[in-house]
Amino acid sequence: MERKDAVVNKMVTGINYLLKKNKVDLIPGAAKLGETGKVIVELNDGGISELAAENIILATGTKPATIAALGYDGQKVITSNEALILQEVPPELLIVGGGVIGCEFACIFAEMGSRVTIVEAMPTILPFTDRDAARQMQTILKRRGITVKTKAKIERVARTRRESLLF
Repeated sequence: MERKDAVVNKMVTGINYLLKKNKVDLIPGAAKLGETGKVIVELNDGGISELAAENIILATGTKPATIAALGYDGQKVITSNEALILQEVPPELLIVGGGVIGCEFACIFAEMGSRVTIVEAMPTILPFTDRDAARQMQTILKRRGITVKTKAKIERVARTRRESLLF
């Protein structure tokens, strides 16, 4: 965790340096596009700013889905956000969704010793990528000891005595 935090801090510092060096203004807040060439930003520190520019990049970021039906609690049923701050490696991990992030986390946790299973509702993992790449990735996952179940859906989540995580 200390190493991960150090790497993240170094990357953030480096990106901020590159933005400043290339005369890019970073304006933290919630933005929406206005009329052509304009952005309206609700600033994080309060207030509203209207900006005009020829080129506009909205870096929206992402938020993982917290599906209530799966019993999300942030402890046993977690998202990728909580997975990044776990203090211990779980002995078992069930990952719902065989997309890019699900496969990435499966590899990380399998490498650290977790028994990992990926459940994907679609016929293949990485359903929105090239079929050959998806097949190759499934082969790699199996070689790493990761169980992949496609065309599968979670019907219910129940608490057991086993120490496993779902995300």
